[in-house]
Amino acid sequence: MWSQLLIAIILSTDPSHHTLHGQAGAAIASPGGVGEEVRAFGRIEPCTLGATLFIPDDSRGPFSVVAPGFEPGDQVFVTGTVVPVAQLCDQIFILALDVDGVEPAFAGCGTLMKTARPRLLADDGRTFLVSTAGGFPNGAELFVRGIVTPGKPGEDPMIEVETIDACFSATGRLEQVGGCSVLRTTDGQGIALENTSDALPGSFIETKGVALEDCSGFPCVGSCVAKNTIASAFGGVGRLTEITPTGSQLDPNIVVGFAPIAVENPGGFDVGDEVFVLGPATFGINGPVGVSENQILPGYSGFGAITGIVGGRARFEDDAGRVFALQSQGDAGVGDRVFVTGILGDSAAAGVLDGELTLNTVNQTFFGESFVQLGFECSPLGELDGQLWTIRGLPSATFNTTWIVEGVKRTACPTLCPFACFGVTRAGVLKPERGDMNCDGVVSISDINGFVLALTDADEYAAVFPLCNIIAGDFNGNGQVGVTDINGFVDRIVGD
Repeated sequence: MWSQLLIAIILSTDPSHHTLHGQAGAAIASPGGVGEEVRAFGRIEPCTLGATLFIPDDSRGPFSVVAPGFEPGDQVFVTGTVVPVAQLCDQIFILALDVDGVEPAFAGCGTLMKTARPRLLADDGRTFLVSTAGGFPNGAELFVRGIVTPGKPGEDPMIEVETIDACFSATGRLEQVGGCSVLRTTDGQGIALENTSDALPGSFIETKGVALEDCSGFPCVGSCVAKNTIASAFGGVGRLTEITPTGSQLDPNIVVGFAPIAVENPGGFDVGDEVFVLGPATFGINGPVGVSENQILPGYSGFGAITGIVGGRARFEDDAGRVFALQSQGDAGVGDRVFVTGILGDSAAAGVLDGELTLNTVNQTFFGESFVQLGFECSPLGELDGQLWTIRGLPSATFNTTWIVEGVKRTACPTLCPFACFGVTRAGVLKPERGDMNCDGVVSISDINGFVLALTDADEYAAVFPLCNIIAGDFNGNGQVGVTDINGFVDRIVGD
């Protein structure tokens, strides 16, 4: 109890400790001072160790609360007092609320239906009576927020309206611009947000709220939204692998993830096209599983280097020699080798030969040796530059082996592991077994093509398998691969 009280005192007096995400150890989240009265709309979310979080819409919090009967994702109105008790949640200390009341709530957009009593057909399909239509006409798209009370038998529940305004809805990437939290959309527009909840800069989100005419309180950009809600969205590049009358499937690149993602709208694109998809998403334990009401645009991904800064924008030259202007440079400097993804724009807008990339990511890369080992629930683990990473995309589960790997360092990993993810694009066992011609760590029929290529054209073998050692095909020990090695290779493949 004394340690929790000390944490609470520090939290309420020292702004330097007010951070949501620390780099090492447990950070401290700042909802406000101990003793503060809280009356706020927000949502319920889960946490480790069985705790329940309340995340207010006004950007305070989160708070640890007791809210029986509510599920993760439920919108609520909570009243209570901040107390000097700290709950550890995902390496963050969360102050608790002494809750006076938790009531179901609604905050979102929908269509007004002026029947005998005004109703709201919410975007999520639910129907509510509303205590007031606010003077809006039938069919108006509205943002409504209020406490939900049960309806009479046979009636829809009632929203006791606290806010009713024309609805503004947008999806994009959250950025920090001049001290403001800004949503960057696919058309390049920046929209200042009153509330970001627990979303972090760089994350893709959907927001719904009230567009303000007077944005003087947000001097960073010209457009702004208040009283807004925040929901997780998906934004990323991949290739369409399947298109059906009911939707399509996206194979995401190594930065986004590895599990296929269902995409509602394939646009006019074809199977095999590289696209950028953005929209509200549903998430599973290992990342996004589906995207609905999505935008879909030409996408790009590739390795290359930052070659300079022109007109305040970074220039990126990829391995094929194409040059692009980047909307975002990230933490990369001139000369750094990076992996870039984004929306592919035309050259006229960019003022360069091959176009511009917007809503782009810039990721650091790694090429070198990594000792890969069994990591139990985080398998496999590999050491890169002295740090442990969860390795994703190895061609085989060959552990306790040194690999030569090339790929992308990702800041987030769609797993429950505490280590960041490294996405492999090319890999080969440093010292492959004899017969392992594709250096994937195992000897199988998949090595036949590699052996034939090594036998007939050593230079072409080196080009096709740049991380492999051709000497793996030398079975008679003469230092080269020739026809006298064929019998030994066949025997190795068939297991004799």
